[in-house]
Amino acid sequence: MSPLGRIAVLALVLSVSGCSSQSPSTSPTVSPPVSVSPSAIVENSPTPSASPIEERTTAPAEEPAGPGTAPGLNRQVAFATVESGGDRVLTVGSDGIVKLGEYDDRALFVAVPSGGGFLLKTGTLRAGGEAYCLQVHSPGGSNPLQLKIQACDAAEKDQVFTFPEPPADSPGRLIEVAGLFALAGPEGDKVIVQESGEGDFMTNFSVVDKGKAAIPALD
Repeated sequence: MSPLGRIAVLALVLSVSGCSSQSPSTSPTVSPPVSVSPSAIVENSPTPSASPIEERTTAPAEEPAGPGTAPGLNRQVAFATVESGGDRVLTVGSDGIVKLGEYDDRALFVAVPSGGGFLLKTGTLRAGGEAYCLQVHSPGGSNPLQLKIQACDAAEKDQVFTFPEPPADSPGRLIEVAGLFALAGPEGDKVIVQESGEGDFMTNFSVVDKGKAAIPALD
């Protein structure tokens, strides 16, 4: 072999040796960055909760009550028996006992929120400028319980009323106090208060709105 051929062979051997001694590349493959649009961030962000102020329950509106609704706030109302078609209403007798009679100023009442229910205050009757409240009263003996006017006491459970809806398809409202119900008594103008048993006759009342309350203080 000529000197020029030997030089060419040597160059080829050195080139192959150099290539085989190099380590393969271990550099990780880097993916291109992912672009996230601002709109995607907004769409996937959790909806902020309402502030405590927004979650507060607003007080019921001071508006006239209807026959099938409970008394409105700061409204004076009369309670008429549905059966009488409005001719017989709850009114306070001269002895302070609640009875059924014709409408007059002594038949006006104001429901004032208290203790999970309402104090049922007299709309016009006063004692030293203060309204009375209706309360369960026992006349003694075997006589049925009644309602009677007393000085208002928010801590007295026998003064806390509610006005539940009667059974389905029955008009008006019931008058409940301390688990007892106001009922038209079996005699004339009597109003009694008793528990409700299965099959008992209940007295439904229409709430008749008589305008804005005029009592000086509602607390």
